[in-house]
Amino acid sequence: MKKITNEESKLLLKTIITLSIIFFFISVADFFFSSKKMLLYPTSIVLLFNLVMLFNINKSNIERFKFLNMSILTIYFSFLCHYFFLDLFFVAIFCLLFLYTLVLFKNLQRIILCSLIIISITFLLFLFREQNNILRSSGDSNLYLGYLRVTAVLAIGLLFYYIADFWFKNKRAPEESLKIVQNENNTVVELVDIFESINRRDNSFMPLFLATNLIFVNKIREICPKINETELEVCALIKLGLTTKEIAIATNSTYKAIESIKYRLRKKMNLESSVNLMLFFNEM
Repeated sequence: MKKITNEESKLLLKTIITLSIIFFFISVADFFFSSKKMLLYPTSIVLLFNLVMLFNINKSNIERFKFLNMSILTIYFSFLCHYFFLDLFFVAIFCLLFLYTLVLFKNLQRIILCSLIIISITFLLFLFREQNNILRSSGDSNLYLGYLRVTAVLAIGLLFYYIADFWFKNKRAPEESLKIVQNENNTVVELVDIFESINRRDNSFMPLFLATNLIFVNKIREICPKINETELEVCALIKLGLTTKEIAIATNSTYKAIESIKYRLRKKMNLESSVNLMLFFNEM
């Protein structure tokens, strides 16, 4: 697999690997210790789909895989609710599904998945009223049921850590960019000075940016030796968090022209179209 280059993709990759390991151990435990092997087939199917997604994480169909996988996970956990009755960790599971949906999806996909999760929670409340635990009634041992619960708690803890780490990094990135930076001549330059120079459009922006981000500029030139000054300026503005529309205004260009420059940058740096350039630059 190719190297993952942004925080969102890293979050997705770590999540898929963790779930694949957890589902593998659940399948093994169900095969050897469950009397009716009720979880073996659905868990194996979800495990297989996670593995397929893992090896396609950098390909063009990642968005479709990601949405389909989240839908399958929601249905799968609803299925588990039916067998476990109302264990408390299912509250955490559906909270996780909500968080991952908010982070990884937008627009119609987010609406569909949130609706599916709400339906699952409603179904869960109905089962609470029904008070039925098929795994326990089928005669499976307390050791087996305890193993499943411990495994679930471990997975939930790791997934909560991944999502919390993702939020922390995304919150910390803009805060760190507000710090005062000193250049080699001990000249103090504040971020506000850089943004004021952008607003003035007086050609003082790049010298100020170079004074505080020389390492970044050198890395860009190293990755992309043929980059021109216009493309370099766009890189700097992207790193500062400006949108395509804002960059177009700051550089007296059109929205389409900036999109074209961003497309060329991805080509020159061998980045896929799904890569968020701002996150990529902030990781450099």
